[in-house]
Amino acid sequence: MADFSGLCKDATLTFINCDFEAGANFTGSTFRSAVRFKGITSGPGAQFDFRRSKFAEVHLIGSVIPQVDFSFAELSHAKFFSSKFTGIVSLNDAKLTDCNFMDLVFEKEAKFVASRFSRCVFKNLSFKTATFKSSIFDSKELSVMDTDMSSVSLLGVDFSGVKFTDRTKWDNDHHHGIYDVRVFYSNPTPDSFASTLGVLRSLRDNHEYHLMYRVAGQFFVQEMEIRRKYSLQGKKLSERPVCHRIFSLTGMYFWVCGYGESLKRAGMWLAILFGTSFAFFALAGEMPHKADAAYASLGMFEKVGAHLKRTLAAFFPLGGGDLPDYAVRVMAIPLLGAFFIVIRRRLERKLRH
Repeated sequence: MADFSGLCKDATLTFINCDFEAGANFTGSTFRSAVRFKGITSGPGAQFDFRRSKFAEVHLIGSVIPQVDFSFAELSHAKFFSSKFTGIVSLNDAKLTDCNFMDLVFEKEAKFVASRFSRCVFKNLSFKTATFKSSIFDSKELSVMDTDMSSVSLLGVDFSGVKFTDRTKWDNDHHHGIYDVRVFYSNPTPDSFASTLGVLRSLRDNHEYHLMYRVAGQFFVQEMEIRRKYSLQGKKLSERPVCHRIFSLTGMYFWVCGYGESLKRAGMWLAILFGTSFAFFALAGEMPHKADAAYASLGMFEKVGAHLKRTLAAFFPLGGGDLPDYAVRVMAIPLLGAFFIVIRRRLERKLRH
């Protein structure tokens, strides 16, 4: 293993097309000028150790590297472009400022645990699995996420300094929901229940702050779905029964309008009730407070108009009616309420935008 540990360099260092067969050790080194790695290769078991090192500027371009450890390192003006990491990558408790990570492939786990980020950009990254657990993004120095986050854990992350773009991918091709939600469903525990809801709430707040309401709504739906399916009583997490999932207020809120996010679903239920009511009144062939002879003397279009008027009167408080009218009205009130909730939410978002 090449040993560069404990160095303190002011001059620029460049490593181009170098083959580090066993890796390299840069532990505790300080570089006040640029350090450039380009076209680096190494043996299958090689390790690159950058723990507690400090870089004023570092470039890693077009390289294939196995295991890398930047734990407790300080990286400034880092550019990691078009490279592949075939082993575990650790940037735990690291401090990164003005760093760009672009077109990188992480074939094994990538760890960004308890790290601090300022003005960093993540774009077109391919993770097998990754975690940013307990990391902090400086709220005054915005970082940008423009990559696939479908395999990334975000438990305990402070998102106040992150801007997610509309190209960020959150779920994979086979399962819906962010990575932490999928992990929770595979092994639900009281701790993961609270922490997963916290992640979803933070992501929703972040996207609403940046006026990305459509994605924020998706996080809200995922949060409500967990609440609909599971209950936490003290330290005991239990799965709710099927009848509660369907017939509780939360269940009805989901089925009727997708927690206020689905205009299509709310409109569909209204259309079904309106059509069913109209068909019932038409087939019944009766009108309240009117004699049968008077009804029979009406033409076809007049009868259609009469049934339409009765259906509208049943939907809204436009008069009295018989028992069927009141039954329709009772069913229409929550459906109309849900429909107006969706409309109001969309109008509020457009006005804020």
